[in-house]
Amino acid sequence: MAGRGAVLRGVLTSALRPSLRDLERYRSHLVDDGAGAAPGGLHATFLGTSTVLLDDGTDQLLFDAFVSPVGVGAIVRRRVRTSPEHVDRVLAQAGATRVRAVFVSHSHHDHALDAPYIAARTGAVVHGSASTAQIGRGGGLPESQLRLLVPGAATPVGAFSVTALASRHSPGTLGGDGAEITAPLVQPAALGDFREGGSFDFLVEHPAATVLVKGSAGFVPGALDGVRADVLLLATAGSVADDARYRDAFLDATVSTVRPRVVVPLHWNSLFRAATPSSRPMGTIRDTWDALVERLGAWGGELAVLRPGASLRYPRER
Repeated sequence: MAGRGAVLRGVLTSALRPSLRDLERYRSHLVDDGAGAAPGGLHATFLGTSTVLLDDGTDQLLFDAFVSPVGVGAIVRRRVRTSPEHVDRVLAQAGATRVRAVFVSHSHHDHALDAPYIAARTGAVVHGSASTAQIGRGGGLPESQLRLLVPGAATPVGAFSVTALASRHSPGTLGGDGAEITAPLVQPAALGDFREGGSFDFLVEHPAATVLVKGSAGFVPGALDGVRADVLLLATAGSVADDARYRDAFLDATVSTVRPRVVVPLHWNSLFRAATPSSRPMGTIRDTWDALVERLGAWGGELAVLRPGASLRYPRER
């Protein structure tokens, strides 16, 4: 395991840089279509970081599971844990009453912390890596609510079909790429206990639309060749914001390859504050989001920025 100091330095580097710029530059791209899935369509609600609730009016899927506020104090004291009251409030506000499955892209705390509590509360099945399963076990979930993801295998949930695609964490993985959680992880825990455990993208196929979910800003070269999606939910933090060469390669391998009609940025709000409609960006977003607008313009695509709590309906009404 990475030392405590190394873990903290990584977190401070990646998350303690709230931008002085707010979202005013992208006001024309802000979207909130309100509550409820349109008949025959899909409804995506952004809950902050990379957590998204996808709803077709019958079933709901949750991608990643991190809504609890985790401040610097909890990280320093090695007492990172779910806040049940906060999670209950966020789920109620989002209308998350029919969650059938939780798909976890990797096992860092900002993607998986609240998966056990949400699954226990809703009866949903948690789908993830062997490390994600250890987070579930530590949270008291029975084996019947844990499923290991197999890259390339499709999971049916109602009218949805979700295929896990092997991916990669963004550069600078806390704890190291592929590091595993090997025993049930009981909360409260240290930040470094939430090892990555391997990363996945999710291709979601539904009669209304195809959605690609990328919860982390990493990629496997060529992995998305031949993949097409109407909507791309795309992490835009870390090296995508900081390294122009990496950003170009990442956007080539994702946006320009998949050519979505709509891109919704994920993982842009500060990790150390509860996600709210007034959340400010983590670090700079300008270069990445400007590059997204430019690329989407080549085929008439749309950048749809959702504040935490906001929703997008698909098909889009123009």
